[in-house]
Amino acid sequence: MYACGDEKMNILLIRPKFSGTFAEYTTPPLGLAYLAAVLEAKEHKVLILDGWVQDLNSDFLKKTIADFKPAMIGLTGLTVNIKGVFAMAEEIKKEFPKIPIIFGGPHASMAPERTLQDVSAIDIVCVGEGEGTILDIIDYLHGEKTLEEIPGIYYRQANAVVSTGLRELISDINQLPPPARHLLPIGSYTASPKEHKSFPGTDVITSRGCPYACAFCFKQVFGNKYRTHSPEYVISEIKFLIKNYSIKDIFFRDDTFTVDYERVKKICELIKKENIHITFTTLARVDRLNYELLKLMKEAGCWKILLGIESGNQKSLNLLRKGITLNQIEETVKNCRNLGIETDGFFMIGIPGETKEDAKNTINFAKRLKLDFAQFYICTPYPGTYLYEIAKTHGKIDIQEGEWDKYNQFGAKNLLFVPDGWTSKTLKEYQAKAWKNFYFRPIYLLQRLSKLRSFSEFKNHFLGAVKLFSAFDR
Repeated sequence: MYACGDEKMNILLIRPKFSGTFAEYTTPPLGLAYLAAVLEAKEHKVLILDGWVQDLNSDFLKKTIADFKPAMIGLTGLTVNIKGVFAMAEEIKKEFPKIPIIFGGPHASMAPERTLQDVSAIDIVCVGEGEGTILDIIDYLHGEKTLEEIPGIYYRQANAVVSTGLRELISDINQLPPPARHLLPIGSYTASPKEHKSFPGTDVITSRGCPYACAFCFKQVFGNKYRTHSPEYVISEIKFLIKNYSIKDIFFRDDTFTVDYERVKKICELIKKENIHITFTTLARVDRLNYELLKLMKEAGCWKILLGIESGNQKSLNLLRKGITLNQIEETVKNCRNLGIETDGFFMIGIPGETKEDAKNTINFAKRLKLDFAQFYICTPYPGTYLYEIAKTHGKIDIQEGEWDKYNQFGAKNLLFVPDGWTSKTLKEYQAKAWKNFYFRPIYLLQRLSKLRSFSEFKNHFLGAVKLFSAFDR
């Protein structure tokens, strides 16, 4: 225990630096902002530092912690950049050994025991949703609970790592306060022009969990149970963003936005009824987008939809447990095109069991669909997914202790997974071929140029292309 009584605490939440391929495009850490909102509702004082847009150098970090005097520090980060997160934890602990450091997020849920074994600076690892857990940890710091009474954490006891089991998911996420965006440097984020039509733009999350069983999906944070904010809650948050931050475009960053047709219809109807001037894009499954819904979404401001297509081979879609068909993909993309909604398709190269001919089929399928954009990633199986188990019997998973940078779907220098019949070199060659064959078609270039509305858009597209293809030369 580090505190006693029911005094209000200072809580510091940190997202360390991101150093990925497209690090210049930044999104707000809504996960931390939701935690902060829950803490503020209990009258605790919260400070968020975001290394994606702030320079969290050693001197700044030490001074901030010394001045703020947090009773607890929370850290989060992506697997591919996790070494930097752990290095920050060690640096903080060395300077401030009495401040407990809590680690949460997707990587924490993927490797909680390993984290505590490898990183002595981290005191507690939170798995799953964190809002209830962080309040329980504060009760522990106040002396009102023991660690074993807090579900959803891992901690050390003597020389062993102890798990308290899973925490029950929040059944009604409408009870959560909106994310504490006022604690974020909102003006410092640079939204991607591929995700936003107008600026300023930002992200909104309207649901948690996904009821589908895709083999590659890591669900240890929000689970399979689909839980939603009500249409009224969503509209209230949109109005808040327009009023307080002059937001013009929203990316609904749900795992899949259109699971519940009636809820999405109500959101769109309220946008129209209340004359809310906003454009938006989102992620969706092709089998949860009928023509009627797409038409209503377009009328409400939807300009683009990101689709998880994955492959141009039905056998691979079946192996990935996508639950969709090639015909459904073609129909949905055609409907979007006819309604004037742009499409961006996600594809994988190197799916277990696929041949080079199958990879060519995927590339040709992407071109035949007449998508506005396509993204081709190296198939990267994460521990805890069904795909990881499949991959172990269809190739070689090459991961040594601490090689977290291999969890890079763009294609790390040395790949995490190489399927039978492939080499790392060939996989990356086919990935580069996919990007180039899709984007360097004369008919595609002419179509994109005809849709550009300004020199600024042309510049963004050009710089994005330079950044993309320079990545293949690393």
